[in-house]
Amino acid sequence: MARLSCSPLLLLLLVLSSQLALLVAGEFLRLPSEKDVVGTRWAVLIAGSNGYYNYRHQAGNKSPIKYSSLIVLMADVCHAYQIMKKGGLKDENIIVFMYDDIAGSRDNPRPGVIINHPQGGDVYAGVPKDYTGADVNANNFLAALLGDKSKLTGSGSGKVVTSGPDDHIFVYYADHGGPGILGMPGDEEYLYANDLVRTLEKKHAGGAGSVELIGGLLFGSEEGAKVLDAVRSAGQPVVDDWDCLKSVVRTFQERCGPLTQYGMKHMRSLANLCNAGVREEAMDKAAAQACAANPSSLF
Repeated sequence: MARLSCSPLLLLLLVLSSQLALLVAGEFLRLPSEKDVVGTRWAVLIAGSNGYYNYRHQAGNKSPIKYSSLIVLMADVCHAYQIMKKGGLKDENIIVFMYDDIAGSRDNPRPGVIINHPQGGDVYAGVPKDYTGADVNANNFLAALLGDKSKLTGSGSGKVVTSGPDDHIFVYYADHGGPGILGMPGDEEYLYANDLVRTLEKKHAGGAGSVELIGGLLFGSEEGAKVLDAVRSAGQPVVDDWDCLKSVVRTFQERCGPLTQYGMKHMRSLANLCNAGVREEAMDKAAAQACAANPSSLF
């Protein structure tokens, strides 16, 4: 059998080249760490079904053998919550939508317990009940994602995604769907693709912590949009009370962060708040609510 020999010099060169390769790889293949994360991490978790026969959507994969190829898709909302918590997310930044009829179901052999694996532990413990029962619907999901409390219905926690430009939002949905739609627990209740896309576009444009949200809090969603979008007749000043506008801008910046070059495009909307009779106290209250979790705003 042939014997391989290696001189000390060659061995040293091999070691040095290996170390150099690791250093180079470290420059380009460095995995992200907690220190690399900029902004706040959010998670919106939603189970779009109800009933014990849909256990896996709220609870998890009942059969790892049958569903092994779909284990990621069948990962449950409760288990997802536990993963988010283990990953360092705070409860205030995790929003859970689940009908919550599994743990207490008469069909559940382990009352009060939900598992996502036959030998798994309880993944139900500690899961916040932000939106349950009839409150799990397309309207509330989109309102929470957009960060618009004024559009919420029912008796949920009121928690919404009040994110900023550097934040990261993870959305997990577990259920069935079809072309252009996703299911919801209610009869004939669907989440349509165009509504989701429109919400994401508004979110990207600054739906959270924005003047638009403040207008909704002051006047309601529909009337608020009319007030903010109003354009005065030619020859009229943008605002009648300039002291009011200065006060509104100052209040907005104190609550939501400084208006940058980008944010100045909303100046007409801020002026319209003054033209509609909004005063400093009301503006301060609305801005505080809209930007409570986002002191450094998009602007």
